Amino acid sequence: MSEKPQEDLLESIISKSVAQQEEARRAAPEDAPASPPEDQAPPPPPEDGKEAPSPNKRTAVYRYLLVLFGAAFILLLLAYFIQQRSSETAISDLRDSMNLSRAELMEEIDGLREENEQHKATIQELEEAEKAATDLRDALQQEFIALDDRHIETSLNLYRATALSFLDRFCAGEDWLMAACVVEDCDKLFNRHDPKNTGIGLPPAAVEEWYFRLREQTLDEAGSLVVEQFRNEPEDENYTEQVYILAEHSRYGPEAVAAARKLWIILEPYSYRDYPAAAIELEKFCNSDPQCQGMLESGAFQPDTVELFQQIKDELKQSGLIAEDEDGTIKLTSGDADNPG
Repeated sequence: MSEKPQEDLLESIISKSVAQQEEARRAAPEDAPASPPEDQAPPPPPEDGKEAPSPNKRTAVYRYLLVLFGAAFILLLLAYFIQQRSSETAISDLRDSMNLSRAELMEEIDGLREENEQHKATIQELEEAEKAATDLRDALQQEFIALDDRHIETSLNLYRATALSFLDRFCAGEDWLMAACVVEDCDKLFNRHDPKNTGIGLPPAAVEEWYFRLREQTLDEAGSLVVEQFRNEPEDENYTEQVYILAEHSRYGPEAVAAARKLWIILEPYSYRDYPAAAIELEKFCNSDPQCQGMLESGAFQPDTVELFQQIKDELKQSGLIAEDEDGTIKLTSGDADNPG
């Protein structure tokens, strides 16, 4: 309820009350009886000697009380209207606040929902990226394994080619002692029954056949190679065999066998272009055991083998990896390992 109607109502009630009082006041002298009725006895005089209040005074008191009650009622009514208006204002403010809070809450919920969707999209992208990275890792791992196997196979083929080249050269030069050293050290590269054979990248049948032909020739001519076979049963195909030189029963003697083994340790890394390792082994060969150097001049090795050793020695000297004193002592130096001679 608005404030204007309340003020109009209050003003109307007050105006009516004042008008009634004025009418009563004007009508009192005219309507008052001149003397009390005949059948009504006059009121007894008061005991204390004072006069009793006249009827006009009692009427004025009643009217005054009526006005007070009316004013109190009007004030209560006014207070009620004011309280009602305050309550409506408070309820309106609370409703507006609730509506605003609800709107803000809905807006926040929408924001959280949108943020949640963004997080879900980000998680999905991360999961897809993780899956792609995992697939790439697996592919690279498989490729690495394949490359590693290929590298091992390539290295084995290089070792086989080097060993087979030296074995063929020694057999052609009839240096059976050096051929026996090659077979003893490299049989694991060709013989699948050797315990040290890894089974990776077995040689082609033609290469395997060529090697075993040269090995049999070396066994027949060297007289110092022994092949031991280990079988669970006579017909067992999963047997193992080892090839080694019996130095004490060799016709070349233990010293010559030891020198041949050390010479092969020089030739093998040199053929792989590992020139520093070859220089280290050559320095040991020449200085550690004087008998090895003497074996080259004793006739235990064929001239072609002695010439090969001297060629490697000269190339390592030219590369600066070794130096030779006037007394024939070999010393290791620093040089260009990639360009020996």
